[in-house]
Amino acid sequence: MLYRLAAETGLRANELRSLTPASFCLDSSEPSVTVLAAYSKRRRDDSLPLKGETAAALKRFLDSRSATAPVFNLPCPCNIVRMLRADLRTAKIDYIDDAGRYADFHSLRHSFISGLAAAKVHPKIAQTLARHSSIELTMNSYTHVLRGQESEAILSLPDLSVAQRATGTDGRSASRGHLADCLAEKHGRGATSVGADGRRGTSKTKLRINGNRGETTVYTSKAELGRAGVEPATHGFSVRCSTN
Repeated sequence: MLYRLAAETGLRANELRSLTPASFCLDSSEPSVTVLAAYSKRRRDDSLPLKGETAAALKRFLDSRSATAPVFNLPCPCNIVRMLRADLRTAKIDYIDDAGRYADFHSLRHSFISGLAAAKVHPKIAQTLARHSSIELTMNSYTHVLRGQESEAILSLPDLSVAQRATGTDGRSASRGHLADCLAEKHGRGATSVGADGRRGTSKTKLRINGNRGETTVYTSKAELGRAGVEPATHGFSVRCSTN
């Protein structure tokens, strides 16, 4: 129960040591655990939500205990690592992995925050639950990429092997080669010249970027935009945009 609570709340070892049955609100529709300011790193009362299944398990775990008795009989800080290493051996988990990373007690806090990121929780909410002073600390130090997430991210990209079609401003479907014409029609077509050699000249048009007052000159000829669906050589753009 100690490890489960640490992995689902991100509570530190000293904060967990301070908990008593009175620290928990388990009968509410939104169960929670509260760390008093004297034991919180931020020196203020911190209340964290609990999963319903965990609240039910805690209710059984705390049954018949005194309201002021410590919930967990944690050893002194210098012996917590010994306790954890013994439990890791029982669970057949390496204390140090192949990359030289340690599965110490504080790694449960890292697991909690990385789990929030894997569940696509908004970074600001993750920062609040982690009780960090800055989002940089949450994202750069405590959020880790889990095994398989990079492959899943690549698989989520759109399939570029199938010819896709862009939709013009008149609702009609246009092929990739006419993307420049669609942009020109939407934002004001510039004059296009055809030289003696039959090649189309460069066309310029004024385009408002994100509704700003300032106008930016962009190139909208087919030669300038190239194929849609990949990063084009849009030399006239002052901001990057997607062509999907």
